[in-house]
Amino acid sequence: MTLADTRPPSVWVAPFLWLLVLTLASLGWVQWRQYQLLYDTSNRQVDRLMWQAAELMRERDRLAQAFSEALQPGAAVDADHLSERYEVFVSRIDLIDRIPRRDLLESSPVYRHTMSALRAYVDVADRIMLDPELMQREPQRLALLLPPLQPLENQLYALTTHAYAASQGLVVQRNNQLRQQSHLLLLLGLAQGVLVLLLLWVLLRRIRQQGARNAHLRALSEQLTQARDRAMDANRAKDVFLATMSHELRTPFQGLMGMLQLLRDSRLDPQQHDYLDTARHSAKHLLGVLNDILDISTIETGSLKLVLAPTPLRLLLEQVEALMQGAAQAKGLQLQMDIDPELPPWVMADAKRLRQVLFNLLSNAIKFTRSGGVQATIRRDSGPVGRLRITIRDTGIGMDKETVGKLFTRFYQADSSLRRRIGGTGLGLEISRNLVRLMDGDIAVESQLGVGSVFTVTLTLPPAEAPQRRPRGQRTGDTPSLRLLMAEDNAVNRKVMMIMMDRLGHQVSFCENGRDALARLQDGSVFDAVLMDYHMPVLDGLATTEAIRRLPPPLRHIPVIMVTADVLNDTRARAKAVGVTEFVTKPLQPEDLQRAFKRCGLLPSFADSGMSVLGSL
Repeated sequence: MTLADTRPPSVWVAPFLWLLVLTLASLGWVQWRQYQLLYDTSNRQVDRLMWQAAELMRERDRLAQAFSEALQPGAAVDADHLSERYEVFVSRIDLIDRIPRRDLLESSPVYRHTMSALRAYVDVADRIMLDPELMQREPQRLALLLPPLQPLENQLYALTTHAYAASQGLVVQRNNQLRQQSHLLLLLGLAQGVLVLLLLWVLLRRIRQQGARNAHLRALSEQLTQARDRAMDANRAKDVFLATMSHELRTPFQGLMGMLQLLRDSRLDPQQHDYLDTARHSAKHLLGVLNDILDISTIETGSLKLVLAPTPLRLLLEQVEALMQGAAQAKGLQLQMDIDPELPPWVMADAKRLRQVLFNLLSNAIKFTRSGGVQATIRRDSGPVGRLRITIRDTGIGMDKETVGKLFTRFYQADSSLRRRIGGTGLGLEISRNLVRLMDGDIAVESQLGVGSVFTVTLTLPPAEAPQRRPRGQRTGDTPSLRLLMAEDNAVNRKVMMIMMDRLGHQVSFCENGRDALARLQDGSVFDAVLMDYHMPVLDGLATTEAIRRLPPPLRHIPVIMVTADVLNDTRARAKAVGVTEFVTKPLQPEDLQRAFKRCGLLPSFADSGMSVLGSL
């Protein structure tokens, strides 16, 4: 298909339409001219010129005959008859003078001389012919009117001959005009027919081209549909890959973090503690990178959700400040956090995600600041109740306008060489902005190269009531000991879970897959809950949960807590659909399990203090 073929139809059709309109207008003009010519012929008949001239000559002869008879010796003068003949003669002169196509005769000397002679004769004859009594008394006066009529005969004959010639010339002229107009009509008709044929050809050609284009578009649409299906398949494959990688990475992290924690609680010398803290820091860093990648995937699918709960805001901010002070002091920077004393003590927030946003912004500010310091200000903002404004100002390297414009682009690194020295995935800011937008807010940036940057976060954290605290006499050790069945295929994780459950005061029995878990439930053993891994050989966690829900009561009602490294929201939805009671993720902390037990009604629902809530995140 050429470039010309892609022009819109109007480009092709418009010229032909204009030519067709022009030919139609020309045909209309010729038809109008013919109509005028026929109208002129019917209403201004040229043959009347000759007829009126002949009638005038005949009336002259009758008038002359009447005068001759009246002048015969002994003849009586009939004045009325003579007056009648004279009036008819004069009326014929008036008809000649008022005839429609008199213009054909006016330019002729014959017409002018004849009409002058006639008018002169009428001027003389009126004095006699208009007085009948005078004609009766003095009939000899009629002899004065007869001689002047004799020369008028030749003049009227010449006028009649000239009128005949003029009429015949006009008829020939009109015939020629009609012939020319007929030829023009024929040519215009042929031109119009040719244009109509050309227009039909162009339209047919356009129809064929449109059909070919439609076929091309249908083929393209099919290709796009196939590409979309492939993209959706690839996206599903990516989700499966991420779920698998999440499980494969988080499962060993569960064992690694658990063992490092157990090792930290053992007797170690200072150097061993230093080595251990370095290992734990590296493990946490790797886990943070993994969490960023999984968060981006969750944001892409639109399934990232906030888990809102009453959160001690000032306590959270102070904890963030305390944790970031170490990084600031290591670079010789001053970290100041100015918290508005009028902030509500408790707010409805996802404490984990709020702290993630603050960590990302403060960490970036500290990373890219060589000297000076970082200042964070938290104030009430105008607008709805619970609207907060968090301003983080640094004296770092700053950014130009181009960098600020691309700052929230995924994987974008403002300074690649500096990033290589400092580290980072380039995902933190995008994740932070999406989290803030979920909190009904946004992040704005102002920066000047070499001066520093200002990040302004606005979000809405509605005030909340402080949760009920544990009664003063209540102790953690007073919670009941649970009998638990856990299906876990990883030996290291089984070992970590055994130690964790022992410290929590719970009894746990282990099996390696879902089929063994079903067998243990049906062999008469009594358990308060089942802890289930998602990815297991033989029978995975979802299939096992479905099988449990098909068991007879009371086994079908036993709480099932899925403990898995797969953190995608789609996994949570599928787990809920098959009857999973609670969902906790690896690496697992003791507080996560205790809260899950409380939500299942297995432990008293005494709320933890604010510090314990924040410390579990």
